[in-house]
Amino acid sequence: MKQIFRLMIIGLGAMAVFFFASYSAFAVSRPEIFVQMGHTRERVNAVAFSPDGKYAFTGGWDHTVKMWEAASGREVRTLYGTAKVTAIAVSPDGGLLISGDEDYKDNLKLWDLKTGKVIRAFSGHEPGMEAIAALGFSADGRHFLSAGGREIKRWDIATGKALWAFTNDSQDAYARFTAMVLSPDGRFIVSGMRSHAQVEMADGTRADAKSAGAVMLVLDAADGRRLRAFNDGGGWVEALAVCPDGRHVISADHQDGAKMWDFTTGRQVKAFSGEGVSTAAVSPDGSYALFGGVMTIRLWDIGAAREIRTFTGHNGWLRSVAFSPDGRHALSGSDDNMPRLWDVASGKVLRSFGGYARQVAAVAAGTTGHTLLIAQNAGLLSIWDVPTGSQTKTMAHTLGVSAATLSRDGKYAAAGGWNFPESASTVKLWDVATGGELGKLTRPGASQWARPAAITSDNRNILWSVGPTLLLSEVATGKVVRTFSGHEGEIEAAALSDNGAYALSRDALSVKIWDVAAGRVLKTYADPQRVGLFYAGTFSPDGKKVLLLEYGGGKKEISFKFRDMSSNRETILATLPHELQGYINLLSMSPDGRYALWAEKTVLRLYDFSTGGPPKTIAGHVHDISSLGISSDGKFAYSGSHDGTTRIWNIATGREVAQFIGFTDGEWIAITPEGYFNASPNGAKRLNVRVGMNVYAIDNFYEKFFHPVYVASVLQGKEIAGAADIRRGVLSPPEVRIISPAPGTESPADAIAITVSARDTGGGIDEIRLYHNGKAIGDDTRAVKLIPATDGETRKEFRVSLVEGINIFRAVGFSMDRTESNPYELTVKLAAPAQDVSLYVFAVGINKYKNPALNLNYAEPDARGIAAFFQKRGPGLFKNVAIREIYNEQATRENILSQLDRLQGINARDAVLIYLAGHGENVADKWYFIPHELTYPEREGEVKTRGISSDELSEYIKNIKAQKILMLIDACKSGAVLVAFRGFEDRKALSQLSRSTGVHIVAAATKDQYAAEVKDLGHGVFTYTLLEGLNGKAAAGKGDAVTVRRLMSYVEEQLPEITKKYKQEAQYPVVDSRGMDFPLATAR
Repeated sequence: MKQIFRLMIIGLGAMAVFFFASYSAFAVSRPEIFVQMGHTRERVNAVAFSPDGKYAFTGGWDHTVKMWEAASGREVRTLYGTAKVTAIAVSPDGGLLISGDEDYKDNLKLWDLKTGKVIRAFSGHEPGMEAIAALGFSADGRHFLSAGGREIKRWDIATGKALWAFTNDSQDAYARFTAMVLSPDGRFIVSGMRSHAQVEMADGTRADAKSAGAVMLVLDAADGRRLRAFNDGGGWVEALAVCPDGRHVISADHQDGAKMWDFTTGRQVKAFSGEGVSTAAVSPDGSYALFGGVMTIRLWDIGAAREIRTFTGHNGWLRSVAFSPDGRHALSGSDDNMPRLWDVASGKVLRSFGGYARQVAAVAAGTTGHTLLIAQNAGLLSIWDVPTGSQTKTMAHTLGVSAATLSRDGKYAAAGGWNFPESASTVKLWDVATGGELGKLTRPGASQWARPAAITSDNRNILWSVGPTLLLSEVATGKVVRTFSGHEGEIEAAALSDNGAYALSRDALSVKIWDVAAGRVLKTYADPQRVGLFYAGTFSPDGKKVLLLEYGGGKKEISFKFRDMSSNRETILATLPHELQGYINLLSMSPDGRYALWAEKTVLRLYDFSTGGPPKTIAGHVHDISSLGISSDGKFAYSGSHDGTTRIWNIATGREVAQFIGFTDGEWIAITPEGYFNASPNGAKRLNVRVGMNVYAIDNFYEKFFHPVYVASVLQGKEIAGAADIRRGVLSPPEVRIISPAPGTESPADAIAITVSARDTGGGIDEIRLYHNGKAIGDDTRAVKLIPATDGETRKEFRVSLVEGINIFRAVGFSMDRTESNPYELTVKLAAPAQDVSLYVFAVGINKYKNPALNLNYAEPDARGIAAFFQKRGPGLFKNVAIREIYNEQATRENILSQLDRLQGINARDAVLIYLAGHGENVADKWYFIPHELTYPEREGEVKTRGISSDELSEYIKNIKAQKILMLIDACKSGAVLVAFRGFEDRKALSQLSRSTGVHIVAAATKDQYAAEVKDLGHGVFTYTLLEGLNGKAAAGKGDAVTVRRLMSYVEEQLPEITKKYKQEAQYPVVDSRGMDFPLATAR
């Protein structure tokens, strides 16, 4: 026996070596996982295409340049700058990008697009608003040109030095260049400027630019010599577009529209739109021009000087437009922060580039530490359950949000902003449990942001500010109890001591401490000598002291001091050398008084008073931090940022634990640095993974990294050993395409062969999968065959039955580590009359198990109830209704799988409903349905061998030809589950089942069966809710159909309410919708 055991060990070792060697033969790439957020502030100033048209680039006021896949709309990379981006240009080889911004030091930055890093920063243009107006590369990519302020410069990329500089000689101190283009042959520069004085004209005279309008100059690109100047007699030149003939240029301005010029003579050739034009572009063949103005883009035929069509959809002034290299598409940026890609031929929007997340304005936590309030500056507030990493509720302010707070018990939330329609600074209050608005506090006529600071511990009063005024108001009535005046500047932050006796407020130059009852200032910390001394402050955990952080004054150090509120005595806690990275306006102290936490631009600093030494730097945000705090147990820190994320940090290690991101449409994502995530159904669509220059959607990594249990574990402080980490690398997925039939094929027959080709890109090919109208096609050997590889490609042929009308096919491939490729889609049309649909119902209910300890009360009657409903109501909607039922001792593994196998012979147009009621277990990320004969579900080995796994269900369902499949599962746990993770294991496994098969799943996986009080319903709560929805409550109205998705929405909304009523605990179903929607019943 020992010898046999030794041989087994050797064999396993050899297998491991073989697997490692095989795996290492594939190309492992290190990915970066990130959330697609789009531009997070208003105005996109600049747009451009890569030379091959594959990528689109957009630069905006959020200090970023975004790189997008033009075909998919996926965000590829974000280049994080230091100021508002005003201009961009891409090098001829597509490898570099130059950006111009309003930075007061280095307002030109050269980027490597493969790494996303700055290669070199350039300074030389005078700083200020719109310092860089235009950029362009030379044809050989060795030089670039920049126009900004009063200068145009040519730069050598290799050395970083300016080769020459041309300075505008206008007598107007405010004159500046606003536009510049390089002729196609690279010989000439044409520029436009804004001016209010005089310039020298081509004939040597000086023209009054104020009355003559905008001035255009032509320079020699080689040495910067001025060749000629001409005036268009209109307003300021806002933009220029050069024609490919190398002779003509089009100018645009807000007043007189657009004009064409012969820049070799300075003569006006044509006049186009008389309306205001802010940006212009010329098609690659020179036939068409795009003019952007207020919310509208106009396409003109240049030769005929005739408007062809308008493109509408933006909400604000257009700031930049560009044609794609093939001239078929247009890219635009405007004041609405949502770049758009247009089809030039039709004028229709093909896609918008965005992620629908905005900057985080404030984050607040209750004293329990379980609830987090996150407020975006766009006005959306969200409540998060921290231990599970789940967003539970959203509320909305009328407009923007500047600050928010949460009551100490987590019952009430408040957010402040400026309610523009009412011209009032407004703070709104909400009931967190219901999400209902309780009331609002307003200051009519105020044009400054309202900022709520704190709600008193008894929830009676709220401290808030408007401009330089601090106020205390009643929560219930909004009545102002006390007004605190004394600040010169606008109050940026305020705080209230735990006992409500003291308040603290800060403006840009001072910190004030107040006696709340008396309404008077106790102490002001300011900079009377104007030496650059600044303060930040917060209350100690017991509310008896104020912690002050003093910095600046020309000293490279920071100082902490305590002010005792009862004795007014000050104690210096620590003075330490520190090189400041930025202005400090956020300060927090841990509940035990051990740590001080503050922010400097994008980083957090943590100082340990017990050990001293330099502060710990906590880095990760890529934009300024707007809010911070420490959890009530002192283990975690949290921070919100203008990068759109709220991050949770482990104080002991300084490492990031998770990010919370809420989107403006209410969807959300919680993600760990390792790549594991929990998300709402559509929130996952915002999650991208970049591998090199390729970007994949979250679905590509869903199988491995959708893991709510992992997210909840780390948020509860648990260490997870041996977990996969996406940062270690993944295998590149294959490139997949459908090579037969051709897209848009109209088939005369309902049987067709679909051939899918997959090309190995270095990660191997583990699987090729095809979906038909969202439903996965199984690998039944009678209908699928592999075709020998040719030219490094693997091909797979699927024989499928078409349904009447449009058939959508989507193909994907998997690498050897199960990384999924981006999908390839095409449509095939079957021109045939519609045929009737039959419904097949398979119901399983197990009340009585072989082991009586597992017996249930409602599984059998629930299954019978579902079958009876469709037996009675189905014939009115379906041609035929076939019911197959298995109960109790008949519900064995063999019988259940046999019935699923029988369903494989039905037609593609038919519908299937599968209902399973009994026990369910989760083992190693797989869900198992427990058949009658399985006696010990607590034994993992028995569950694996005798249970029916989600993987088995997946294979059987894939081989069912019907495309309309709904699976209903009511499975309770036979054993206890850790409360914090209740249902999370099932949520992952069942969501994977839905995703892999392309079917709809609604499941209620609970810890135990419901008790006797539910007998009043006649069914288990889940089935009761289903039947209520099917009987019409899920329909839009009388006579309307109850469709699958309407039923799913009804169950998702009503099940928590009904279970809370009967069980005092809300039960949330697993709802995953894939494939085609279809009707189930008609409301009566």
